[in-house]
Amino acid sequence: MESDSLGLIKESLPAEWVIRDYKPDYGLDLAVECFEYVNGQPNMAETLGEHFFAQVKAIHSTEIKTIKVYARYNVEKSALRNNEEEMLEIEVIKFPIDTSLLLTVQSMGSGIPVILFVVSLDLKKVFFVCLNDLIDKVIVPEDPNFYEKESKVINVPVKNEVSRLHEHLVGIKFYAKRIKFYSAFMKFIYQEKELHYLDWNDRDSVLMTLRHFIAVISRFDIWDTEQWRIMQMYYYRILELEQGLETEDFELLYHKVIPLWEGLTVLSRNYEEMCREWFLPTYLAQLTSYPE
Repeated sequence: MESDSLGLIKESLPAEWVIRDYKPDYGLDLAVECFEYVNGQPNMAETLGEHFFAQVKAIHSTEIKTIKVYARYNVEKSALRNNEEEMLEIEVIKFPIDTSLLLTVQSMGSGIPVILFVVSLDLKKVFFVCLNDLIDKVIVPEDPNFYEKESKVINVPVKNEVSRLHEHLVGIKFYAKRIKFYSAFMKFIYQEKELHYLDWNDRDSVLMTLRHFIAVISRFDIWDTEQWRIMQMYYYRILELEQGLETEDFELLYHKVIPLWEGLTVLSRNYEEMCREWFLPTYLAQLTSYPE
């Protein structure tokens, strides 16, 4: 069963990605590194520096159930409160998972995603859910004392299918890029604070700092992320600022620069509140995760 499961996973993920087994297995089965072909040539690929861990579970007989998910208030700001006036029905695969694995993933934090691959041997399909996000956004809010049980039944959305189709890889690729986003968020926060400490009467010093800050963040490999279009919008604003530094009315520059960097720092909060709920069995995820 293990070899069949791994075979289906390899067939479902891009052929150029590298899948490494963890032996012995202490909770994580695979480490996956994303590559892309150079100039579209299938005989040469280079790493993207993007990674995620995976736990693999196989099922012989797949039973798909329908559950109700309700709109809810932000679980990062308060205890779970559902709005039962807004509801959707979604199809899921219910799967029991050992609490010990959940606790291991919880202790790792959210920096490097741990993806659960549920391999349906009868359907010959692979489904996914991000365990880090599921724990923080679903399991803990709904069942704070889950750690007192030996196992926990989780819901894996049927829409979260893994295959080489473009639309089926959007979520997986976004998870793999997470550590790049977190690194960028830290840099945005640092730069935004430093901009407030500048002497805005010293034109040369301000322009030198801005050029340096822009050069640093422009190199980040996050701006063309198709899964989160707002990054491209910010990149265009940064380029526009850079191109206009010499001709910009310096007295107005402060009022253009500070709001831009404040917006960049807000991205980390957007990511925590919105992006980390994508592809989960929640109401919000159904509205924001899928093309339809």
